[in-house]
Amino acid sequence: MFGACNVSNLLYRVPVPRRGNAAETICFEAQARLTDPIYGCVASLHTELSVVQMHLLSRRVATDNIPRCSQQQQQQ
Repeated sequence: MFGACNVSNLLYRVPVPRRGNAAETICFEAQARLTDPIYGCVASLHTELSVVQMHLLSRRVATDNIPRCSQQQQQQ
């Protein structure tokens, strides 16, 4: 996907202890580019971010409703 020479040059610039992680990241990006040639991993990360944001919003709504219920019970 990126070319062996380009990958080699990229990895050469990374400190030796971190090259394994860098190689995994390059593989992840290459796989994502095969799936979505324009946005690559950004598309999947955007989708994941949206799911997390919706989860947080639903938790916030649920949490916001708890005190109101407690206050209403106390008033009764």
